[in-house]
Amino acid sequence: MKAERHRTCCGRVMMGATLLLAGFAVGAGAQTSGPSPNMPFTVSGKIGTVSAGKFQLDTGGNVFFVVRYSSATRITRADGSAGNRSDLRTGTRVDVKGDLAENGDVHAKTIRLEGRKGKKREGT
Repeated sequence: MKAERHRTCCGRVMMGATLLLAGFAVGAGAQTSGPSPNMPFTVSGKIGTVSAGKFQLDTGGNVFFVVRYSSATRITRADGSAGNRSDLRTGTRVDVKGDLAENGDVHAKTIRLEGRKGKKREGT
């Protein structure tokens, strides 16, 4: 598999580095046989830009992922209640479980909202 640059609006991540984060050491010019299936993957971070069906996830250290979600993605709030797409807002911390695609996108199966740090709710 050739190392490719994965472009986000806030930076670039080398595909090889993305796969290294997943626990797989794949360097530039490494070869694989046949098409690679998606790999189970878990990542946490803060939601950046949000658009229909996807959002950018900032994991810190200038590492970003595009997280794709669909109607099949289970979203839960920090208190365990069911969440929905409108809960996916910029600045919210999330844990994402899904599959890491060869292009570096994460296809979410579950998204758990951690809430916003530093924000107090009214009345508390």
